Amino acid sequence: MRDFNYDNFKRLEPLSEDQLIRYWSGTDHSPLISVLCITYNHSRYLEDALRGLLTQRTQFPFEIVLHDDASTDGTQDIIRRYADRYPRIIKPVLQAENQFSKGRSIYKLAARYASAPVLAICEGDDFWIDDNKLQVQYRLMRDNPGSSLLVHPCIDYNERRRRQAQVAYEQGGQILRFDAQDVLNVPGQFAPTASYMIRREVFDHYPSWLEQAPIGDFFLEMYSLTIGKGLYLPRVMSAYRSYSVGSWSDLRRDGRGDHLIDYGRRMDQCLWQMQKEEAFQKLNFDVKRSAVHLDQAIGHLLNKEFASFRREIANSYALYPNFSLIQGVFQQLKWAPGMALLLFKAKRQLNLLLGTA
Repeated sequence: MRDFNYDNFKRLEPLSEDQLIRYWSGTDHSPLISVLCITYNHSRYLEDALRGLLTQRTQFPFEIVLHDDASTDGTQDIIRRYADRYPRIIKPVLQAENQFSKGRSIYKLAARYASAPVLAICEGDDFWIDDNKLQVQYRLMRDNPGSSLLVHPCIDYNERRRRQAQVAYEQGGQILRFDAQDVLNVPGQFAPTASYMIRREVFDHYPSWLEQAPIGDFFLEMYSLTIGKGLYLPRVMSAYRSYSVGSWSDLRRDGRGDHLIDYGRRMDQCLWQMQKEEAFQKLNFDVKRSAVHLDQAIGHLLNKEFASFRREIANSYALYPNFSLIQGVFQQLKWAPGMALLLFKAKRQLNLLLGTA
């Protein structure tokens, strides 16, 4: 799907409920897969997500758990409309109060409403671009019974520039096995969230402290890999909508340092907690923790808190040096933070002009 065209995708009509069910074999329509579609103020994006879900051609039953975390922009109206059209497939969960703000894990919360033993994930601002995605991934999981996390690369669709950027999260042209250390060796995100297929039992292993994690996808990867192996499929089947309003990429770009500082502190605390658990004690967290300290350093730099910037960039460099160009430059310029800030802002503007941010 490297030749993906967003305009053509927008013209696709979702299949009717009867058309979807017609592909299912057998008479038992108990779902084999529950798709968790997580939404919060995604009214401008959600119909793209549903278009990708409702064009899936599977030989087995599946359901869609549409979990909304008390949106205020009309997202719940869209969910109600689609739930009325697909009563045998869509299971709406409409929260009256925002659960994320209460420290709840939204993935874990949504999974409680799932009926199937296997979960696929598509957040409301991302979308699937291959109508065989569920069929292909489920077959691979079935043929590899020791697997607990399946991922694949995606298209990076830049919402601000309204164009496809490039294929992201590629790891070669072959099916690959990976484990938790492979995930930890990547400074950023290992795989796109909309590529995940996992076993529901992973949530039986979630510790209570994880409710305080600033993000959920990394921890889904890590805890899934405590119950089995990971499989990478070199097939582009989803799109990540970068710079959608309220997304992580949008928050990183907006120039506010407080968000990065808070994220980094909370993430570092969670990583320390993970390292204490038996399943992770033999793993090396240095790359991931180095990246988290770099995020804090950038936050302090944007806030012009230069002493804290020097401390955090030193922490990052000491844990794992030169994992990125920006880390190396900041290390060299830690005693010239004004110049580091100018260079960082110039890089950000250049990325905007080139359409890479």
